[in-house]
Amino acid sequence: MRTIDEVTLKIKSEDRSYANLCIGIVIGYALISVLYLYMIYREIVTGGDIIEIIKAVSLLLAMLNFMIFFLYYNKKYRYADYSEPLLVMLKKARKRYKPFNPDSLFILPALILADFGLSFERGLSISFWAGQLLFFGLITLSAFVGYVIWIYKYKPLVVNISELIDELESGR
Repeated sequence: MRTIDEVTLKIKSEDRSYANLCIGIVIGYALISVLYLYMIYREIVTGGDIIEIIKAVSLLLAMLNFMIFFLYYNKKYRYADYSEPLLVMLKKARKRYKPFNPDSLFILPALILADFGLSFERGLSISFWAGQLLFFGLITLSAFVGYVIWIYKYKPLVVNISELIDELESGR
């Protein structure tokens, strides 16, 4: 078991690291969004195919949704309040680092928009259903890899936080 000071320093360090990762992801999605804006502009100006416009708009909206999602997470981690009472701060930190946080459901619209946009992709010579299977297979694989990373990186922190919470609540 780690001391309160050690766990608090670890929480602060992980919060800072996660917030920085979120900003990097936002920058990446912003760059991709610019490309989709250009594609939409080019298709409209050249009187392009309406299907290509729908695809690009859908994917642009997905990228913007991802950006909002990661900006929210950046704010949540970057501005965590460590001046709150210790028990409250630890409970909030444990919630932040639990896997499958209910806040993660807010990414569903982005995934649906991305799936919709990619459904119009003509460059792939696979059926619609094979594309759906591939897309959701990759999403499932990504979730599994994320969970494995959580087990090795964040589960020990959650265990330490939980032990401290139990100790504080029991008055030991």
